[in-house]
Amino acid sequence: MSFFSDYRYLALTALLIVVWLSGTLLDPLFFSLKNRSTDLLFRDTTPFGRVILIKVDDASLNKIGQWPWPRSIIAELVGRLGAASVVGIDISLQEPSRFGAEDDLVLADALKNSLVPIVLPSFYAESQVAYPLEVFGAWHGFSNVPVDGDGVVRHTYSERASVSSFSYTVASLYYADEKATLPDKTRRIHFHGRNTTYPSVSFIDVLEGNIPEDVFKGRIVLVGVTASGLGTFLNTPFGLMSALEIQANAVDTFVEKTYYTSSRALDAGIIVLMTILGGCVSLFARRIFHVAGALVGVLALYSASALVLFENHIVVDVFYPPIVMFGTVLIATTYQYAITLRREQTLRRSFDALNSMVASMTEGVVMVDKDKRVVVYNPQAERLLGVHHPQTLAFSDIVRVLKEYADIERIIDSILGEGKVHSFRDARIGDHFFQVVMAPVSSRAAVDGAVILFHDITDEKEIERVREDFTSMLVHELHSPLDVMRKMAEVLAAPTASLKKERRGQYMTQISENATRMLSLVNDLLDVAKMEAGKFELKKENADIRAVFGDRFAFYALLAGSIRLEYHVDETVPRAFSFDPQRIAQVLNNLLSNAIKFTPTPIPHGVTVNEKSNDTNSALKNHVRTLDGIGVSSQSERGFTKQRGDIVADVYLCNTRLPKKSKHGAPVYWFADSAREPQAAHCVVEIFNSGSTVAREDIPRLFDKFRQFEAAMRSTKKGTGLGLAIVRGIVEEHGGVVGAASNAEGTSFLFSIPGASDILSAV
Repeated sequence: MSFFSDYRYLALTALLIVVWLSGTLLDPLFFSLKNRSTDLLFRDTTPFGRVILIKVDDASLNKIGQWPWPRSIIAELVGRLGAASVVGIDISLQEPSRFGAEDDLVLADALKNSLVPIVLPSFYAESQVAYPLEVFGAWHGFSNVPVDGDGVVRHTYSERASVSSFSYTVASLYYADEKATLPDKTRRIHFHGRNTTYPSVSFIDVLEGNIPEDVFKGRIVLVGVTASGLGTFLNTPFGLMSALEIQANAVDTFVEKTYYTSSRALDAGIIVLMTILGGCVSLFARRIFHVAGALVGVLALYSASALVLFENHIVVDVFYPPIVMFGTVLIATTYQYAITLRREQTLRRSFDALNSMVASMTEGVVMVDKDKRVVVYNPQAERLLGVHHPQTLAFSDIVRVLKEYADIERIIDSILGEGKVHSFRDARIGDHFFQVVMAPVSSRAAVDGAVILFHDITDEKEIERVREDFTSMLVHELHSPLDVMRKMAEVLAAPTASLKKERRGQYMTQISENATRMLSLVNDLLDVAKMEAGKFELKKENADIRAVFGDRFAFYALLAGSIRLEYHVDETVPRAFSFDPQRIAQVLNNLLSNAIKFTPTPIPHGVTVNEKSNDTNSALKNHVRTLDGIGVSSQSERGFTKQRGDIVADVYLCNTRLPKKSKHGAPVYWFADSAREPQAAHCVVEIFNSGSTVAREDIPRLFDKFRQFEAAMRSTKKGTGLGLAIVRGIVEEHGGVVGAASNAEGTSFLFSIPGASDILSAV
């Protein structure tokens, strides 16, 4: 997975950056953490030696007396510091002396006559500055220092609102010709150590002359109160420290320019960088020790960078960015784990679905890897190749079964090397023929193996054989009549003297019969083509099915020879309803010709017509008719005793359900799905021929093209085998269905014709 291609991972990283940055900008805890972690970088160091402290300590108070002292005492001290470079007196002088105005004037004269610049403290609060008394006329700067939220003093100001700080003013006077302007900047104080790190002397010792003036020569002297109960002590990174010691560290920081700066932009940049690094670590480090190693490396690099920046007086947080990185790694790794689990579940479902699909395929499927080891196969392949549980399929089994048809090892080597598809047909395994297709299995332009597919083409070969036989038959069916017609035409074209008139008439009759035969064949082919193209049309009209049956049975009685024909039309069947009489006649032609063709030889032929009344008191109608000079017997009973050589047709009315058994007791196989089940009353026609049976497993294929042709080929009376397919097409075009039934007595062909309102009104 690429970092830049996974938009969700990018979105997560961006969200974490916003969260971490919000922590730095909005949460004061960040600053506390940053300051406390930076405090750890400071260590005890020796001050630069430019600053000396004069402390108003307990010893001074014991000798001089109660505080506050007369300001004349401070004036006396100023007179003893003439050798110093600059003096900062951090003692509040905003209020007049309690000893009177003359006391203030004494100090004012001392400050005015001092050879050394004197800096007095002011106080800054809420944009207001409390200055020393104007009478003193000395330098001043606000001495109060900012305290961080955790109560620790770490910073000082250079200036605020154009007012310099006490420490900055002292440092500026020390380098009077190099005063820098640092407006409104907060500076991190460079603390050198704990309290009392700077050299100091007691106020009383200086006043009594116990300290040589050379001690102060060229140095910065800071004066302040440190006595118990009077001095101000504040928390610093090095613990409690007097305000005078804090000012000393601040002055030293400005003098040596070792003040530390920080930048929110730099902090934000570091946090963004650490977030991205944490995201990369979680993305690309796949093992826990890789993650740990990467984190240690990043932390070491960051720590070294932080130290280098600190040495250059730039303060960065040494604690929060590592937390950011660890947090990013934890969150991103959790996200990665959740995504991985989801992908594993998806992959597992896909794998299960693929296994189910492969297992349910009717074709045999085998996959081998680059080492020709079988890695996947389905039960069909297992069965085809003769492997039974608990045995497992091996590549050698495939080679063994197919060795007569191809060099499988060489083909697989070619596929693995060139990535091309190979196939061959007509591989016989058991009673079936297969097309074997071998194709490469590739990933990222590399061939990882090969898949072998066993496609059963037994039915295709069977259909191909039947089509070949049908073509051969069709050629024969067309060739023979055409050849006869050609020869007869040649004879008829000869001089009339050489041909008798009777013989000429016979020839003309034979030419007409052969032409009719060929036309019937062509019409059958055209009908099948129209049905397959959906262009077959009917011409329905209200007609009497009895007339159609009577005409067709009378016609086929002449062709049936000794086969006896009989049909029965139930009285409930209406005299007229909507159907195409010509097409139904065509259906009867095909069914009756088939029945005659496959009915064994037997007794003298005849046609019996029986119309049975529902009225039990009415007499049965008996008819003896002569059809074209042929005697036909009739019976007064429905259903004479069937004999070998009978063809019987029944026409009756049914409600919405198709009959499950034929009139002769055989179960009916209807060629209809639930959508074709009749929804209204319909007329059922059943044509039975005795003696001829059809195997149960062959019934579902009776109305297929070419299937019936095989039976026709075995008959002495040849045919195209398209008749039943045409029957089915015509009946289904009427909205009906066809069926077949067979038992030991014989075979029945059935079809239904919807009569709709006509039938319902007749009933």
